[in-house]
Amino acid sequence: MSVMDLVTGPFRPSLEQAFKETFGRLRGRDPLAPLAVVAPSKRVADRLKELALEAIPDGFAAVRFHNLFSFARAIYEEAFPPAAGFRLLLDPLVPRRLLGAILRRHFKEERYLSRAAIDPGALLAVIDELKSAAVKPDHALKALAFEDLGWEDAPKLAELLSLYKRASEELQRRKIHLRADVVRLAADAAPRSALLGSFAHVLYYGFYDLDQNQLDLLREVRRRVPVTLFFPYEESPQHAYSAEFLKTIIAPMSESSLALDAKVPRPRISQVAASGAHDEVWAAAKEVLRLADRGVPHSQIAVVARTLEPYAGLIESVFREHQLPFTSSAKRRLDRDPAIKAARLLFSIGDFDRGRVMDLVRSPFFKRAGGDPELWDLASRLMGIGHGAGAWGERLGAVAGKDYVQKRGERAGEKDFVLPASEVAFFWRAVRGLLDADPPPSGWKGFSKWALERHRKFLKTDERVEAAIESLAELEGLAVDDPLAALLDVLGEMTEPLGWQAGLPAGGRAKAGVQVLDAMAARGLSFRALIVLGMNERVFPRFILQDPFIRDSVRSRIEHRLGCRMTPKVKGYEEERLLFALLMASSNEIVLSHQRSDERGRVQVRSPFLPKGDPRSIPRRPAERLRSEPLELLTPREASLRTGQGEAVGRAMGWNVSMLVDATSVLRKIESRGPLTEHDGVVDAGAYWNSVASYGLSPTPLERLSECPFRFFAQQMLRLEELVEPEGEDMLSPLEIGHLYHDVLERFHKRGDDLDGRLEKSFAEFQKTRSIRYPVLWEVEKGRIAEAVRALVRLDDLETFKPHSFERELKAEIPIEVGGRKTVTFRGFVDRLDLSATNAFRVIDYKKSRGKYGWIMKTGVFEKGRYLQPPIYFLLALHALGRDKKVDLENSKFSYYFIEEALEGETWEMELTGEMWKEYPKFEAHLKRILEQIPRGEFAISPGDHCRSCELGTVCRKSHLPTRIRAEEWEESRDAR
Repeated sequence: MSVMDLVTGPFRPSLEQAFKETFGRLRGRDPLAPLAVVAPSKRVADRLKELALEAIPDGFAAVRFHNLFSFARAIYEEAFPPAAGFRLLLDPLVPRRLLGAILRRHFKEERYLSRAAIDPGALLAVIDELKSAAVKPDHALKALAFEDLGWEDAPKLAELLSLYKRASEELQRRKIHLRADVVRLAADAAPRSALLGSFAHVLYYGFYDLDQNQLDLLREVRRRVPVTLFFPYEESPQHAYSAEFLKTIIAPMSESSLALDAKVPRPRISQVAASGAHDEVWAAAKEVLRLADRGVPHSQIAVVARTLEPYAGLIESVFREHQLPFTSSAKRRLDRDPAIKAARLLFSIGDFDRGRVMDLVRSPFFKRAGGDPELWDLASRLMGIGHGAGAWGERLGAVAGKDYVQKRGERAGEKDFVLPASEVAFFWRAVRGLLDADPPPSGWKGFSKWALERHRKFLKTDERVEAAIESLAELEGLAVDDPLAALLDVLGEMTEPLGWQAGLPAGGRAKAGVQVLDAMAARGLSFRALIVLGMNERVFPRFILQDPFIRDSVRSRIEHRLGCRMTPKVKGYEEERLLFALLMASSNEIVLSHQRSDERGRVQVRSPFLPKGDPRSIPRRPAERLRSEPLELLTPREASLRTGQGEAVGRAMGWNVSMLVDATSVLRKIESRGPLTEHDGVVDAGAYWNSVASYGLSPTPLERLSECPFRFFAQQMLRLEELVEPEGEDMLSPLEIGHLYHDVLERFHKRGDDLDGRLEKSFAEFQKTRSIRYPVLWEVEKGRIAEAVRALVRLDDLETFKPHSFERELKAEIPIEVGGRKTVTFRGFVDRLDLSATNAFRVIDYKKSRGKYGWIMKTGVFEKGRYLQPPIYFLLALHALGRDKKVDLENSKFSYYFIEEALEGETWEMELTGEMWKEYPKFEAHLKRILEQIPRGEFAISPGDHCRSCELGTVCRKSHLPTRIRAEEWEESRDAR
């Protein structure tokens, strides 16, 4: 029977010194006797290696340093070699899926657990805790039957224990062991372990708590091998969490006990109050720089938080900006990992949504033979591909082998878009492979094999994704409806911060960097300087609730009646105090940081652990924050912002500052008061004016110019346009409906077709150019369009005027002095031109509805000068027809036909008559004032109701106050002129 010696005291310096002395004594007794050193974590094990080298500077041999799991795993692997047929799965992907399948199959009638089938992660954690407590489901169910575990939670607990039993049996049947099984199996195998028997001594270091399996393993190790246990403990309220465990369990197991001197040097403590997590991290970075300037190595500085999740991303960006190397216990989330994003896209494009397909083929992990996906993206938008495999074949497949040509905007003279045949071939090859893929087979093994082949066919190799896909084969035999959904869940779980544990380590791997740790990972370590973040209520200490599945009262009964150690959740507050006490004893210099408010300015409550004292307050305003720090601690970017000498700082650093100089100049101009600048749309438009005035100005762009000059500038001169997203359109857009109306009415009047037949032909042709996501809604839309067209045809008076031409281009050179020119050319396509027997004309323009035409025609044309289409088309028709014969001007007219208003039968048209034309000089004055803006090159913003329907709102700076002021002052001066 071996013995166990117990050594208690604080980590620093007592336990560390005692470990060095014990290790040196054991090595001095027999330098080659095998020793094992077991620590709570790998970091503590690495620290013990350093202490061992301090004890024996010349080096040593035959010593294995383990964390507790690796120690148990070594014994486990000896007892369960590969020949035994058991597999060890360390990630929770398969257990979660397995548990979910068991819930759906066997517990769908159970009201308590059936709701957990969607996300069984919480249940898996409870079952792992029951395993760690060495609770045997049969024994627990039997005790529950005799009411030894209480009666108030019996039904729910019975369901939970039954699930635990069935899951354990299923894993045993499949010969699968999980991470939670390793320590229990190692404890069972320890009496027969040759590996364990080979050690001359085992040193347990730094454990202040052990679950039942870990405790049973320690007992078995103690029976086989002499053990020295170094237990961190002081007689103080902060160590209340571990006091009972030490006195009732550990001390009775020990043959000897040594209590070390508990006099820990009091650290120098300072406090920092910041506004938001970013400012906390920023202040920590400055503190690290101060410490480094004083000669403290980065590796001896630690930045610790109770949990790193709110800080990990900020630490990466802020420390990178400050050029601070660091290592961390945190993991980067995988939700932005391109390999996993590509895999999720590959297995989730069943409906072949255009956006998803394009995201996939653009991915750097997609195996692409060649081509330019950015051109493909534009082409697929113009093709109108929205959803469905059929849309890709009908639109993209139909042009394979030839150029794809899209004629767009032929009225405005825009150039065609052409996707060369070579690009079409690359594009179609990439998409066709996805379309032609074989459907997945039934069964988990078959599906896993299919998914792995599909991944390797289309995507570059990624071991993490392939391991996740292969893990699905472990679910063979479970009746789950949709393996594809399960795979997407698995890939989704990989992106969770605490899900699969497959995240990439945050920070670098070098040991020379700042140690960025969570409080649990920092236990047992010592540092020259420590910065603790997040010292706020409900953060540190964390907010603790009872477990909803196993309440504390049940945990106590399990521990006292079954002999299985399950610590009540409420004791977590005592552990929080212990963790804080361990941190306070780990360094001689400590900075405690808390948030006085969050990023939105909401007040935050200090942690009750914080000692009394006035913290150094980090200013909330960026400018004041930069002024609060010495200039030498600022980054070059910060120094340039503080001093306003960005250009000088950049040149001193050897940077290319041309972009900074340009950006500074732009900012200075757009923030200034005074006249318009080139950034407000003041440009040299002389050449453009002469060109467009000769080629022909269209009324619709001029109406935009009258509403908002900047919109005209952006659309007509810069050619900016909004990219269409066919996949995002659930219903027809107003523009598409308008095109349908025009097409039906033009062809009906032009060819004399049967109206209903013409409607069906137009609908059929439209369906070839656009994916219809919801056929039922499309049928409803078709019915409404047809009814509106029929109503318009019924109301259209064709007695006096007869349709003469359709979509006819009218062009004329009109005398008007603007920009040094005597005449200006206007042109446009009229929807319909009618003639009467007296040679009067009627110009008709179809509009979907009367929405933006709130004024009567006379007011909109001659008083407001906003309706430009009616008078310009009237004038163009007059010039075009007057060349051939005398026009009956008095009876001529321009008519807006509001198609959907025709359903009401009253306000379906609005006319500009020959009688009104006598006021043409008023309109000419408005037109001249509008046109003069083009040669002057003044295109300022003009905010108004029209902004709500403008697609250029993201680039016009209408919300920027200096820009608005300059535009308003310019408009006032223009009106005065």
